[in-house]
Parts: sequence; structure tokens; C-alpha cells
Amino acid sequence: MKIVKFVLSPLHTNCYVIYSNVEAMAIDPGWPQGVEAIVKFLDDLGLKLKFVVATHGHFDHVLGVAKLKELTDFTFLTHVADLPLIKEAHVLARKLFNVSTSEVPEPDSYVVEGSELSLAGVKLKVLETPGHTMGSITLVGEDVAFTGDTLFKGTIGRVDFPHSSSKAMVESLRKLANLPKNTTLYPGHGEHTRLDEELLRNYYLRKALKKL
Repeated sequence: MKIVKFVLSPLHTNCYVIYSNVEAMAIDPGWPQGVEAIVKFLDDLGLKLKFVVATHGHFDHVLGVAKLKELTDFTFLTHVADLPLIKEAHVLARKLFNVSTSEVPEPDSYVVEGSELSLAGVKLKVLETPGHTMGSITLVGEDVAFTGDTLFKGTIGRVDFPHSSSKAMVESLRKLANLPKNTTLYPGHGEHTRLDEELLRNYYLRKALKKL
């Protein structure tokens, strides 16, 4: 499995394209601008986009989905708990950044805890990791995890939104702490890190574990 990062949106959201053989998956295409570069990358390598997955429904993680749908075909997946956020994503973008974007299409299907996505022999398993939003998920593969806005390098996602839960975040951080310690974490913003490093240095992760 190979991983390429595209940074999209005014909030510098990480969109990851992962691929194996001729199949690819895009995680969190957060803004229409930049989508053409993703499609060109896929075309140049002869890759078929099989899935687009949103780790959660915030606008800066889903607003590129409509543009992608115009240019190629795929199955759009997320957790059903964040469907209300997805439906209002274009409204928030206009309110916060004064930009007009297309409505995000409804997901083709929904994932739950334990769902597996297969990509030319590579499998990613879904962990439900609510807290930042109630539909936040993490995609876990062999020694890698795509954590969305749950766990970042040195910090965690905000839990002061109306649709957030600090209590759920604590449980999600404990779940992530049980992954293999050499797991490389690919967050929704910022640089990648490793779980063993976060267990040593991430105040919020360490605090969550102390509550056990």
C-alpha cells in the first residue's frame, strides 16, 4: 500500500490517496479546488478510484466529494451519525468563508465498527472513534491508522462543538492507544506521527489513559 497526501481547503485538510496495484481510495477530499490534481494523479498512474471515505462530516473534509463525482466514479462512505453535518457542509462553507460550493452528495453506504474496506488485497478496518463528532471514524491497516480529527501529532480534535463529546473522545483515545505501538498515524491536519511517540508526549492522550 502506498500513501500520497494532498493538502486541501483553507483549513489545510489532509486528503490521503492510498493505492495498491490498480485500485485507490481517497480519504477526506475536503475542498473542490485541488480535486483536479487528485484525478490527474490517478489517471497518470492508471488507478481506479474505488472508495472515497470521510472520517467525519465537517465541511473541510467532504466538500470535494461533489467535484470528484463529476470527474470519476466511486463509492462514497462515511458513518451515518454525521449525515446531518454532511448535509449542511456547503452552508457552513458559505457562512465561514463566503464561498459557494455544491452540496455534498449523500453517501452511497455507511460504515460501522468492524467494517472492512478491501483495496487490491489491502484491507482497512473501521474503528468508531466519536468525540470530535459523533460519527468520527478511524481507518486502520497494517501498521497505519488514518485518524481524521480525533488524534493529531501532539494534540487531539476539538470537543467544544454542539455535536462533540469530551466523554466519547476519552473512550476513543483509549481505543486508539490499544493499536500496535509502531502504528503510523495519519491525521486530518498536520504531520503524521507514531503512536508510541504520542503515548510519550501527547498530553491529552496520556490524560485519557490516566482516567482508567
